[in-house]
Amino acid sequence: MFYRILSFFAFIILFSCGDGNGEYISAKAKLGNLAGADVEIFKVLDDGSLVLHHTEKTTDGYLLEDIGNFLIKIDNISDNDLFLIKVSGGLDWDSNDDGIKDKKPTKNKGTIRVFALGKDIKSLDGKLTVSLATELAYEMLAYDFTYSFEKESFLRKLNTVSQDILSRDINGDGIINKEDLLLFDPVVHKEYLRQVILSKLDILVERIYENSKFPPIFELKPVPIGFVPSGFAFKIRENNRVLFIGSPYGMHIYDVSNPLETFLYSSFATFDWIWNLDVKDNLLFIANLSEGFKIVDVSTPFTPNLLSIFYPGELIDDVPNAQSIEVADNDLVITANGIHGFSIYSVKNPQNPVELLTHKPCGTVLDAALKENIAYVLCKKSLKVIDISSLEEKFSYQTVKELSDLEVKEDKLAFSEFEGKVYIFDIKNRIKPELLTILSWDEDYIFSIRIKNNTLYIPLFYEGLYIVDLQNIQKLEKAILNIKMNENPYCVEEGSGLVFVGTKDGVYIFDLTVFNNF
Repeated sequence: MFYRILSFFAFIILFSCGDGNGEYISAKAKLGNLAGADVEIFKVLDDGSLVLHHTEKTTDGYLLEDIGNFLIKIDNISDNDLFLIKVSGGLDWDSNDDGIKDKKPTKNKGTIRVFALGKDIKSLDGKLTVSLATELAYEMLAYDFTYSFEKESFLRKLNTVSQDILSRDINGDGIINKEDLLLFDPVVHKEYLRQVILSKLDILVERIYENSKFPPIFELKPVPIGFVPSGFAFKIRENNRVLFIGSPYGMHIYDVSNPLETFLYSSFATFDWIWNLDVKDNLLFIANLSEGFKIVDVSTPFTPNLLSIFYPGELIDDVPNAQSIEVADNDLVITANGIHGFSIYSVKNPQNPVELLTHKPCGTVLDAALKENIAYVLCKKSLKVIDISSLEEKFSYQTVKELSDLEVKEDKLAFSEFEGKVYIFDIKNRIKPELLTILSWDEDYIFSIRIKNNTLYIPLFYEGLYIVDLQNIQKLEKAILNIKMNENPYCVEEGSGLVFVGTKDGVYIFDLTVFNNF
């Protein structure tokens, strides 16, 4: 009884006084009840920009009802002012939302947010709750908030998404709208959630706890924010919001600085497939199958300028088989030449690439990457690791079926089988890759894969885009996200915070960072 009285009076003192200046009302942060979480309260201006109103900390306490409360300063808040409240971190003392304090708290590394009008903040003193439901509303509207904010339209959309989240009215007015979201209490109203959300509730909350790079909304309805109408996009690369799209019949260069309104800089035709690409600074490197390898100056994307065409010298009388080209350090590129092995070139002078070596470790080389003095070579049914100083094979890994693509970034290596399988290796020891896991899908196809920022992107022809967090590979069920696609994907690229997925009709653009901007 003593603890209950003490906690009650501490709460009264805190919520009566605030910082001693101004008038405050109380609100709650509940995944379950979050203790010691950081609270940032922003005013949303008419252009969608944010101004920090003030910061707070959620309360801790002996009793569950005393945990997760915080103050909102309401001085100078007008009824029609829109606010964004952000709650980050803290300890969850009711992780299963049964209304009973847990013996041990669950650490929360993530963020939950809520949009609320000034009039609702003031009228819901002690009842306004930042929760999973309000976070889902934020994520459903994150694209609109970031790219096309208009206050009145945004508030109407907030009412609409409330009906996508809740199946029942909470405040008793017979209408499901944004006011009901503000009253959502996971202990009392869990069953009010739509079934699609309720069925995935545990993983949605887990995504928040772990501050996953895959936000909860991507378990529900990931949508692209833009589309590049380029036609068949077989291979794509991005550099500073410029998108390079290779196809069976040429190259397209697009401005994607505004993903909602992409713009074609230029195009040029080729006679054969552009099978692979790479880009560094203002140079575009192309593997053009029977046309060989090409270097193009794209410093002015409106007028790309072909600098050179090259292929291994002693094989020049044969038909080229330019499978892939990748930029390495020290002005080097490594090329996969199909039946002609692999080559390393100096491109210090891009108008005159200098062949340094060519080696044929297997019948057909499909792809290759160079790290320091080690070449990782993808053959039709094997991966080979070769010391280029001696051309000695240091490691080999055999497969049964034909391979399609290779990616090597930092300390991770991945390669794909065409028939729906991906092998992931750790290469901290450069010459002894360690197999971490094999991902496989029945009756599907993989043309290419991509590693960027410790994330592996796998476009499956039928299943859509799979995204794998390579930093969480030991917990695969939490490390993998699947984005279903309306079109069959051939390739993928990540750059400038955007994910680009190439299909036969063009490139779909997703923004994964927009959910963590605020």
